[in-house]
This record gives sequence, structure tokens and C-alpha cells, in this order.
Amino acid sequence: MEWYKQAMVAAALLLGSLQAQAQAQAQAQAQAQAQAQHERYEAAEQLLEVMNMAEAMQLTIEQMMQVEMQQNPAMMPYRHVFKTFFDEHLSYERLKDDFVEIYAEAFTSDELRALSEFYQTPVGRKSIDMMPQLTSQGAQLGMLRVQENLEELGQMIQAEAERLSQLQGE
Repeated sequence: MEWYKQAMVAAALLLGSLQAQAQAQAQAQAQAQAQAQHERYEAAEQLLEVMNMAEAMQLTIEQMMQVEMQQNPAMMPYRHVFKTFFDEHLSYERLKDDFVEIYAEAFTSDELRALSEFYQTPVGRKSIDMMPQLTSQGAQLGMLRVQENLEELGQMIQAEAERLSQLQGE
């Protein structure tokens, strides 16, 4: 019976040791994951700075407002209201943490650093400088295509409304 007690004590000690090792490994893994996430967030923040995201966002907002005013001149007297609203809710300072998280989740630390390096090259700088203009041109093109085909869109909506009405009548 004495050997049984000794075996139980040994088993308990072994089990305790294994649990402690497992906890230490889990803690080390959690620390490594936290460190990797911290590095990704730092790299993402650095990328946003290299990209001049604050300036790019401001230019994009200005161009969005310009397009809106061109498309809807009746809104021109309210331009300052749009500007105030966008500055408050779409400013870089307001969205920075969200952007950092988006980029940190989308890319590894190495990828973020590679992007930062690219954006510091002449071609990378040019792409950053051109992005607001290209985005605005793309938005204008999209709006133009929609306007050119509004009649077709109206017909499609009417046909769908009739189809839904028939289904409800059944």
C-alpha cells in the first residue's frame, strides 16, 4: 500500500509539472501573439504615415465634395456644412485607429514594412500623390455611367417592383 501512495504522489507531481509547463507554453504563446500584433499595429501606423494618409484623406474629402457640388449644384450653399461634417466624422484623426486595425489585420508586419519601403520610392510616392485624383476620376466615371443609364435602371426597378407585387398577390 505504501508503494501505491508513493505512485500517487509521483503521479500528482508529474501532473502538476505538466500543467505548469502547459500554462507556461500558453502564456509564452499569448505573449508572442501580443508582440506580433503590436508589431503589425506599429508597422501599419508607420505605413499610414508614409502614405501621408491624413493629407490623402483631406484631399479625397475635398474632391468628394467638389464632385457632389458639380452633380448637385443646389447643395452649394451647404458646402460648409458638408465640410464641417466630413472634418468631424471622416478626419484622419478620427479614423486613424480603425485604419491601423484594418491594415494590421490585412497584412503581416513584413508586408506592411515592404509597402512602406515601396511608398518611399519615386513610383510609390507618385502612386500616393495620384490616388486621390484617380479615386475622384473613378467616382465621376461611375456616376456618369449611372446617369447615362438611369432610364434602364428605372425600367429594371419597375420590372422588379411588378414581379414582387405579383408574388405578394399570390
